[in-house]
Amino acid sequence: MSAWQQQRVDELKQQFAMTMARRTELEAARKTNVDGVAAEQIKRLDADIEQACRDLLRCRASFEGDAMSETIQQTSVSDAQAVISNLEAKRDALVERGRQLDQVRASYAFAAHARNDETARRKLDQVHRETAEHGSELASIDAALVTARQRLEAARADEAKQQDREKALLLRQALASFIAAGKGCDAALELLINASTDMRNSLTVMNKLGCTHPSHAQLDALGSIALRTALTDTAWVRYFERVSPVERKTFAGLTAAWAAMVERHVQQKLGDETNEAA
Repeated sequence: MSAWQQQRVDELKQQFAMTMARRTELEAARKTNVDGVAAEQIKRLDADIEQACRDLLRCRASFEGDAMSETIQQTSVSDAQAVISNLEAKRDALVERGRQLDQVRASYAFAAHARNDETARRKLDQVHRETAEHGSELASIDAALVTARQRLEAARADEAKQQDREKALLLRQALASFIAAGKGCDAALELLINASTDMRNSLTVMNKLGCTHPSHAQLDALGSIALRTALTDTAWVRYFERVSPVERKTFAGLTAAWAAMVERHVQQKLGDETNEAA
């Protein structure tokens, strides 16, 4: 609590203590008062004591709640949970003390009221004062618990928002990678289209130049296997007919085998020309 808040609580405590002291004096005077004036004054003081107790309770509860709001604001979930555990332990201790005060009050009440026992009266007045203080403290703890639980929920909400922000940033990174991969697929497909066209056009020229192997039928058959071999390694494998391990082909392997055949044909032609020149 701030200085002025503590001052206000102290003023209410002093007012309560003065009222209780005045009641004790009137209780002593009541024994010799025959016209009932002291008894009537005691009755009015009891009402004042009850009101003072309520004022003190409300004041402390309000101020303690404000103080708790300031101290646990912007705390982490673990810190807020620790605060609540501490407050609940304090509350349990206060509840137990309240039970003890009830027992003490009961032990002195009969002697103080029925037998006018002065010692019992003093003990009972002391219990009254401690009960008022105890009730105020318990109310302040309850107010602090309400605020602490609110702060815990706020901390959890902030933590969830932070996690959502982190996920959003990761999502943005994944999206960038996804877009880049899509562009890469398009680039690869465009390269495949252009390369396959170049292969077919080159093969047409080779056939016209007298090399009949490989033929377009061979390129279509074996090339489709090489294409399916590659496609079954992609994310869309289930949409294409699988190729057995012994049937797997690559375009590089096909062209290497055909290149050796065509090169022999070229060497034969060059050899014939060399012999004719000789």
